[in-house]
Amino acid sequence: MHSNIKHFRPEIVCLESLELKRRTLHGTVYCKNVAFEKQVLLVGSWDLWQTRFEIECDYVMSVRGQPYDIFSFEILLDGPDDLKLDFCLKYSVGNEIYWDNNESDNYQIDLYQTERKKKSRSVFVEKPTLMPRLECRRSMTSML
Repeated sequence: MHSNIKHFRPEIVCLESLELKRRTLHGTVYCKNVAFEKQVLLVGSWDLWQTRFEIECDYVMSVRGQPYDIFSFEILLDGPDDLKLDFCLKYSVGNEIYWDNNESDNYQIDLYQTERKKKSRSVFVEKPTLMPRLECRRSMTSML
């Protein structure tokens, strides 16, 4: 997963990957190691930003020989058959706050039941391809 890190240069914070396992969305975030004390939050909404929630990302590791830290998060996609999640990432370090908000579009996850299989679900993730060596993709579709 981290073999291409020598080619990876996020400015400050970047969503690196998303993976859907059953009904749980797993994400990986890279942050520039600006200071020891830092906080990475996923800021999300289920209702088009009428309300919002925050999930603190967990520290995973520092990247050896590089000035980056890796954080991760998990979100249980539980509820009705059709769910829509909008989210962005907030990185607080020192007295500064940095955002990865998908170039002002936020990230969008749509989970819906397919016609073919009543128990199947699909996910669509929108992410522009800014850094082709990352696992971030413009779109990703998965079936449960």
